[in-house]
Amino acid sequence: PMLGEAWDFRHALQLELATIAGDLAAIDRVVDEARRLGHEMTLLHAYSRAASTALDRGDPARACEEAHRAWALADRIVVTMAYPLDPWWHCARVFDATGAAEAAAAVARRAKAWIR
Repeated sequence: PMLGEAWDFRHALQLELATIAGDLAAIDRVVDEARRLGHEMTLLHAYSRAASTALDRGDPARACEEAHRAWALADRIVVTMAYPLDPWWHCARVFDATGAAEAAAAVARRAKAWIR
């Protein structure tokens, strides 16, 4: 892959550690670098992790915003280097918790179709 097209495994580790720590600033740094590099697959994962982390930290407005960002990318990003349902699950979790029932249902429908 050309620069900007490849999944960055360093980012995957940074996102996992930041999610465990509840560190939105660290996730934001990954987002900034992924944007600069054009790593949309990284952005999908970073936005979904930011969504879950914001929800866990008591910021449902940011959580919902980040989940919508991630879900918008999910339509055009084919996840090849990680489990595709991971970012979808984070989106569905946030949509469900913030009362965005239609968005949560859309994620569930797509996940069910993917599993089949």
